[in-house]
Amino acid sequence: MGGFQFMQPFDARTVDPTAFPPPPPMADYKVMIIRSEAKQTNDKSGGYLELSLLIIEGAYQNREVPYRLNLLNENPQTVEIAKKQLSAVAHVTGQMYLSSSAQLHNIPFIAMIGPQKEDERYARVYLVKDLQGNIPGKPNTLPPTAAPPMPPGMPPGMPAQPAAPGWSPTPAATVPPMPPAPPAAAPFPPAGWAPHPNYPGWYYRGQEVKSEADLRAMAPPAAPPAPAVPVAPAAPLPGASGSPMGNFAISTTTAPPAGTMPGAPVGAPPMGTPGQPPWQPGTAPATPAWAMPR
Repeated sequence: MGGFQFMQPFDARTVDPTAFPPPPPMADYKVMIIRSEAKQTNDKSGGYLELSLLIIEGAYQNREVPYRLNLLNENPQTVEIAKKQLSAVAHVTGQMYLSSSAQLHNIPFIAMIGPQKEDERYARVYLVKDLQGNIPGKPNTLPPTAAPPMPPGMPPGMPAQPAAPGWSPTPAATVPPMPPAPPAAAPFPPAGWAPHPNYPGWYYRGQEVKSEADLRAMAPPAAPPAPAVPVAPAAPLPGASGSPMGNFAISTTTAPPAGTMPGAPVGAPPMGTPGQPPWQPGTAPATPAWAMPR
């Protein structure tokens, strides 16, 4: 029987016998599409669009990874998934209206690539992003800022009112210490990790992929709450001695006896019997000179 005639002897000892190079580890890679071709499935029941992605940066530069979109399939759900994948590629390349797959060629974007779960000898494209790292259809929103804690006993939504200044009839009572705040829960997922779009319960960061349980086990323990600090009683206002008059002195001079002329020395005889003039009966007071007739 005839066979292929080598021009030079082939030495298999000088060639790596591995049929396929190992796929790149799970990570984001900068890529661009260099070829696109419609192909028929092995069972000839449908077809797919194969996009050849070329890694253009990093340790795996010049490695090609196929991205197959099952646009012709008997299963409507499979076709719907393929259309969404094609729409994502169109968004990250800026080609929103396609009449040919050649419009997607030679436009850089980011692809998350890693080994297939079914067979780790082969690479798989898990999702695509634009050059800023944005996933199509997912707006970049910041988490809501947590509201500051309310004072103890304050109803929700009511702002704390400052204490009105004024006199207090009694010394201020000692304010009980505030209860310690519960320890703040560590944020999840940790910074830099994002939920895996295809595998719920898994998270990725660069070339690392971990389950939720592994990430929570890696989280540092929450810091213990700070001890409660007692609040010192408020100092009394100047002059607040328990009386509305404060520290003003109150005269304790004894009132003069009844019937005594105001200003008369203590012990002076009384002015007279009530209902009678202050002079002795049968006598009249002397008429002053200025009241004498002329």
